[in-house]
Amino acid sequence: KLHIYGEGDLKEKFTKLIDELQLNNNCLLHHTVSNIAEKYCMSSIFVLSSRYEGFGLVLAEAMSCGIPCVSFDCPHGPSDIIKDHEDGLLVEKENIKELADKICYLIENENVRIKMGHKARENVKRFLPENVMPQWKNLFESLTYSSK
Repeated sequence: KLHIYGEGDLKEKFTKLIDELQLNNNCLLHHTVSNIAEKYCMSSIFVLSSRYEGFGLVLAEAMSCGIPCVSFDCPHGPSDIIKDHEDGLLVEKENIKELADKICYLIENENVRIKMGHKARENVKRFLPENVMPQWKNLFESLTYSSK
C-alpha cells in the first residue's frame, strides 16, 4: 500500500484522483503526524519525488530507520545523501517512468531492499552531530586563522 503523509496544495487533487482511479484500498492519504519515525519504521521504501531539495532531511531520517530511498536526483541534496545502488536509488530528475520502475524494482526484490536498508542505516551515520561538528569546527577555525 502507498501511504502519503502531510498536508499541501495537492491534497484535494490527490484525493479526487485516488477516487477516480478507484485506488482507495491501496493509496491512503494521512494528516501530518508528530512521530514520523514510527511511520518510517513501518515502511519498506521511502520515495522522494521533489523537483528541488535543500539537504533532504527526510531522506536521512528514513535511512536512519533502515529504509532504502528512491529519489529524483534533483539539485542539492539527494545525491549528497544517497549512494546510488548501495543504500538507495537515484532517478534522473523528473523521469516519472524511471521513478516507477525503481520503486517496482525494490518492491519485487526484497533481498536487495533489505540489504540497501542495512547499508542506509550505516551510511547515514556520517551525518550524526559527532561526525559533522568537527568538520564545522575545522571550517570556522580555518576561516578565523586565514583572516588574521
